[in-house]
Amino acid sequence: MAYDGTTWNETIPDNDTVANTVDDHIQDIKKGISGRMAVEHIWPTSQTATGQAGFHKFITFQAQTAAPTMATASSQVGAIWVKSSGLGLWSTDSAAIDRALCFLSTAVQTHAGLVSMATTGTTSAALVTYAQFSASNATLGVKGWCSFDGSSAEGAITAAASYNVSGIVKNASGIYTISWATDFGSANYAVSLTPADEGFSCSIISKAAGTIQVYCNNGGGSKADSKIDAIAFGDQ
Repeated sequence: MAYDGTTWNETIPDNDTVANTVDDHIQDIKKGISGRMAVEHIWPTSQTATGQAGFHKFITFQAQTAAPTMATASSQVGAIWVKSSGLGLWSTDSAAIDRALCFLSTAVQTHAGLVSMATTGTTSAALVTYAQFSASNATLGVKGWCSFDGSSAEGAITAAASYNVSGIVKNASGIYTISWATDFGSANYAVSLTPADEGFSCSIISKAAGTIQVYCNNGGGSKADSKIDAIAFGDQ
């Protein structure tokens, strides 16, 4: 046989093994262990493989139907495992409390569904993106925002940065209209306005599903230009 560690045989050496091949069997075992550890293990150049522990490159899991039992007498305090139902990554502590860490399927989940999965594990689920989560939970998350300099001339304004904003227009000194790329479900959404200038304040003139008109006050009762940050929340 080739003593290269590729064939795992726990029946040898035995009582019939020739003494002068025992060293070959020992070397074969060492090579076999090293080769199998190298699948998920690495010894950096700063460490010696035979004298130090090395590091894990990654960890693979076999799906389990139930959480592993903690050997608390041996000071085991927790485990991470993959649950076969729903293919979720779970943690279990020494009190046998299971907690969902993430889910590996592709279904989009609602907020209620994610809560159900995290607490009971009864719902097959996905690790969702912000866009997926926001789409299935219409009232959650920022639905539009922009930052712009209102001191420019009347007419179209280019925002310094924005999300879900199709245009900004300066109507007059201190008065601006923001148009949303995707309309809200109604005019009943919330908007936060923050002027950059000290002592200034911003208020809403009018609000529709697709637009909002706002103005800035310089603190003395007059409309005045300012840099403005606007954030909107609500159903779409």
